[in-house]
Amino acid sequence: MNTARTLLLIFTSATFGLQAAPSIGKQRTDNVSAEDKTAQDIKKMKQQREKEAKIVRTGKRRKGLTQNKIIHTFSTMTFDELKVAKDSNKARKHFDVVEKYLERMIALAENVNERADLIMELADTHFSQGEYTAAKKQYEEFERLYPGNIHIERAKRHIIICAQQTILTPDRDQSPTEETLRLAIDYLDRETFTTYRNEIETIKKECETMLAQSECSITNFYIKQKNFESAKRRISHIRTAYLEKVPEVATTLAQLEVDLGMEWKEFQVPEESIKLAQATPVKTSDKTDMTARF
Repeated sequence: MNTARTLLLIFTSATFGLQAAPSIGKQRTDNVSAEDKTAQDIKKMKQQREKEAKIVRTGKRRKGLTQNKIIHTFSTMTFDELKVAKDSNKARKHFDVVEKYLERMIALAENVNERADLIMELADTHFSQGEYTAAKKQYEEFERLYPGNIHIERAKRHIIICAQQTILTPDRDQSPTEETLRLAIDYLDRETFTTYRNEIETIKKECETMLAQSECSITNFYIKQKNFESAKRRISHIRTAYLEKVPEVATTLAQLEVDLGMEWKEFQVPEESIKLAQATPVKTSDKTDMTARF
């Protein structure tokens, strides 16, 4: 009897031992897998932090520990962080830095009206710093994207002012003058634009005067080079295109016609031009170099 009980106990213990062994092994495997997963998660988090921020060691020690200072880059800063940094630099008049922050904010802005305001602010910042080419580009972008915006007239006015800043002297290329004139006429053709109308009218008149003076300079050059046919065509163009718009050019035009008639007998000088030229005597030095008169 005792022998049978002993054998039964041994058999039962062996059976439970075999069933428990796999559970223990599985538990160990699960523990190892959890540890590996935790280590992998920590590694991923560390890599992500390194991507999102630049860690700079300051070298300052406090209680035996080295401080780490996190410096955010444009690519990692949020829109609100960019706004705070922009306003801070604006208060300190670091406008070159302000422009960089505004460019990044424009790229991140989701609200249409907010993006329009940022583009205008960037354009105004360039304008205030005398960066007229960059300012003109931003105002034109604003005009293209938001033609119905309440600030569109101001943007148009600033585009004209920026173009005007590139105008050269009468003896040089007049493409900027022609562009400014075209922009001014476009502004004046829009009846709803009234705020800056007097200013734009003045700019338009200045452009027309500059172009008329340029044509006179070219005509004088042709006469000196004895290119009489070209001079004659230029005189005709001045009379048609500018004499009515720029009456003050009449005296210069009359003198050019007299000079051409003296050099080229085939050219018939108008009687009124002879009288006007005689009424306004020209110095010898001016006749030698007509360009200097302008």
